[in-house]
Amino acid sequence: MEIPARALDEIERHALKAFPRECCGILTGRTVAGGGRRVKAVTPAENVHPSPLGHYAIRPESLLTAHQEARRRGLEVVGYYHSHPCGAARPSGVDLRDAWPDTRYLILSVDGGAVLERRCWLLDEAAGCFVEEPLVAAGPLDLPDSRRRPPVVRASLLEGRAP
Repeated sequence: MEIPARALDEIERHALKAFPRECCGILTGRTVAGGGRRVKAVTPAENVHPSPLGHYAIRPESLLTAHQEARRRGLEVVGYYHSHPCGAARPSGVDLRDAWPDTRYLILSVDGGAVLERRCWLLDEAAGCFVEEPLVAAGPLDLPDSRRRPPVVRASLLEGRAP
């Protein structure tokens, strides 16, 4: 998935501000040649889950509005993002259970005022697990290198289901 550096910076700021709660939001963009996704806009959302320290939920009204706005602009909702405070940037069992096919999930690991890692995932329905997808930040990154790791550019299949 390709995402503008400024959009990735916005997501990271959202994750840092929300810490120790999970942040969440909506990614809109386009499908590109080969089936990849190019993010054009980021819509931060309020995490309305009753247990926001370890879960996230977006209001249905916010989801509907995001889909309508994307269509109006000739775009589509290509994915969602959320953070894992004090956890790895890999899908949890809940993420796996709630995942939708053909949707990208950008997960950020956040701890102690820093984004430690960011990774993009796609559900492989046949295998019942997530496949990591390359995450490419387009353009220069604005935050100091000490606050982030480089984009993930490898793809791997998780062994079985996440716990």
